[in-house]
Amino acid sequence: MYERAFSALAWVTVALTLTVIVLSAGIRLDKAGIGCREWPACYGRIGEVEEGAKATGLASIAHRLVASTLAVTVLILNLLAAFGGRPKAGPLLLLGLTAFLAIIGVWSAGLERPAVVLGNVLGGMAMLAVAWRIAIRQRPRDASAAGPGQAVRGWALVGILVLGLQIALGALTSAEFAALACTRLPGCESPWWPPFAALRELTVFGLLPLGPESGVITGPGQAALHMLHRAGALVTLGYLTWLGMLSLRAGGWPRRVGVFLLALAWLQAGIGVASVAGGLPFALALAHNATAALLLLALVGLYVPGPMTWIQDRRGSAEGEIE
Repeated sequence: MYERAFSALAWVTVALTLTVIVLSAGIRLDKAGIGCREWPACYGRIGEVEEGAKATGLASIAHRLVASTLAVTVLILNLLAAFGGRPKAGPLLLLGLTAFLAIIGVWSAGLERPAVVLGNVLGGMAMLAVAWRIAIRQRPRDASAAGPGQAVRGWALVGILVLGLQIALGALTSAEFAALACTRLPGCESPWWPPFAALRELTVFGLLPLGPESGVITGPGQAALHMLHRAGALVTLGYLTWLGMLSLRAGGWPRRVGVFLLALAWLQAGIGVASVAGGLPFALALAHNATAALLLLALVGLYVPGPMTWIQDRRGSAEGEIE
């Protein structure tokens, strides 16, 4: 009974975490002014409530409701792990991340602190990865399950680190209001490639400098950060493409996940290009955040053996016992 309840609740946790990530991204983009009636002049007016914004107070209520439900779910998951003899490390890590996000949530109402925005995004993504790992890992993989896909796991872990760094750059680009610092492709306006030394001008751990009408004051630092994020996107796309092709050759569960990994990686690249070319539409900005979360799920799915593997193992064990 405990095992079935634990497994079902783990999947619910994944769904709730993904929902919270999307809702949080939508609210954050709305508060930044993306998609408002005076777009793009209103971008960065974080001290105002823009009329005509796409996210409403209802979205904030939904976010709080889903986040509260997620917190209760994580608590119950820990209780089931404690009384059902399940591994406790994952659920405890989820509980710690939940507490971390709840604490920084006190400061996340405004967007004046980039470090808070960065912590909120990375904390949510880490929580999603841990929940997904718990959901798809039914039991430790034994020697009989090892095969061609085993070699992919190490490269998938590298991919998680590469994607995590790129997500951090994207979150920082959003937090520093650098999304519109470069509006041309493939380079920036002037200079074509801003010097990375300008990154020292960014205020990551303090308060953003605000000008008239509560608008964020931007400069060369934002342009350099934007181009750094683009460069990271090229590196990430190249690595994930290579990893996806490697997964296709492995067969089995890695092959299934590799198809999604390749599709998501190129979809994300297309969304990024379309966002710059189209002037950062709200829908594309939100899709960019959601696709990053799905990419993380695909990579964790490559690192952790999938549920189909365990079903096959159990069937094989059962057949051996019958014989």
